[in-house]
Amino acid sequence: MTLRVESIVSAVAFSSDDKRIVSGSYDKCVRVWDALTGETVKVLEGHTDYVRSVAFSSDDRRIVSGSDDKSVRVWDALTGETVKVLEGHTHYVRSVAFSSDDRRIVSGSYDNSVRVWDALTGETVKVLEGHTEPFESAAFSTNDRRVVDGSNSKLVHMWAVPTQRTSLRYVRQKTTISSGYQRHTGWLLSPEGEHYLMFVPLTAQLPDDSNILTLPPSYAASVDFTSSTLGPEWHNCFCPY
Repeated sequence: MTLRVESIVSAVAFSSDDKRIVSGSYDKCVRVWDALTGETVKVLEGHTDYVRSVAFSSDDRRIVSGSDDKSVRVWDALTGETVKVLEGHTHYVRSVAFSSDDRRIVSGSYDNSVRVWDALTGETVKVLEGHTEPFESAAFSTNDRRVVDGSNSKLVHMWAVPTQRTSLRYVRQKTTISSGYQRHTGWLLSPEGEHYLMFVPLTAQLPDDSNILTLPPSYAASVDFTSSTLGPEWHNCFCPY
């Protein structure tokens, strides 16, 4: 199968379920493709220069892209709408990636810096500086506590970055499947991932901890735990294989 674009394609990536492909090209667009049929699903427009790097979030709900227009854009993978424009780099953005928990984004730029962003707010969490040459690539470690980068200086740097997990109430456990991709298991873990808190079936489509619903005083809210399995019965509702 060949996916044809009328411009140089500079970046490609699969979604975690292998059903979609995202590409960035010199026509300044990001395209989402059906990996089975090869048809274009969405064309994401907004960048004003070459798109150099693209990636899906681990839940496949968002796409991040980096461009020679010096910006990083976060897109809704379903609607194709721009969610956030991350601005701060002063030169081409050549590399972008989500953290494994999708809460942060890392970008490498020709301004000789790597930036870590809050994926929800779009704010800069950390600016990593040290190289004297442009950055070509950057990525998170699997536990999201370090960033590795490579540049034209012929050096590879590893950096410790803020985890920001102390403020969380839980994290969603993930497991690696045979294809090498990660998926949620349904378990909610303590903020540092040390203890099991509760099992919530994936069919419940539990939102990330950062998504908070605020109800006005005139509404009455309740939580139904009748389908949940708690306490010593946890082992009856989960199998990691």
